[in-house]
Amino acid sequence: MSRFTSIILQQKGITLQQFFDRFNVSFQEELLELIDTIKHVNLRPVEALCIYSAGGFRSIGYAVREEGDVAATESFDLNFLAALKGHDDLEAMFSNSVSSESDLSFQICADEWLHINKIDCFSKTNAIVESNLDQLYDAGYEQKVIQTEILNTIITSLAELTSQGMASPPEFSSDSFFSVQFSGGANSNILFESSKQLNSSHWHKKVERFVKENY
Repeated sequence: MSRFTSIILQQKGITLQQFFDRFNVSFQEELLELIDTIKHVNLRPVEALCIYSAGGFRSIGYAVREEGDVAATESFDLNFLAALKGHDDLEAMFSNSVSSESDLSFQICADEWLHINKIDCFSKTNAIVESNLDQLYDAGYEQKVIQTEILNTIITSLAELTSQGMASPPEFSSDSFFSVQFSGGANSNILFESSKQLNSSHWHKKVERFVKENY
């Protein structure tokens, strides 16, 4: 980007650094509010928390997987298996198939979780994104640069809160899974990078396997 273009953008109201600063402050504040609300309204421990958005970090929200949850597809599978009661050979064959094919995907992929954006959150952060992102792109800033910085902010904010014990038992499980994902499974890179920095080796190995099998 030329210096002239940067000056014009500043005159229109915001610089790239101002955007990042505003996003950072707003996201940290609203993430803390979200986790505090989750801790007060959830009756079961949270096993996984994802910052979940449309592509390009538009419409940022969240998804949660709680202890005891099953995916919608798994509910169908369980009903099917119930119909096989008394046919031990068929029940064992289909039970093993259901477990191996669906369990990893449900553990990792936020698209399959039941609790998505049930709490109103990130309204200020989304307003900052919507009012400034296209302006920054039109001025010539690269999408990759902006999206990488947004991802880093989200990861850093999550890491700080978890290190402070804000997502710990009994409201969260002892080894919760944290991630950043786009809806529809778009962009495995953000899932992989966020997992690498936020999760135990136990969870990150599962993410590596999930990415290898699905992308």
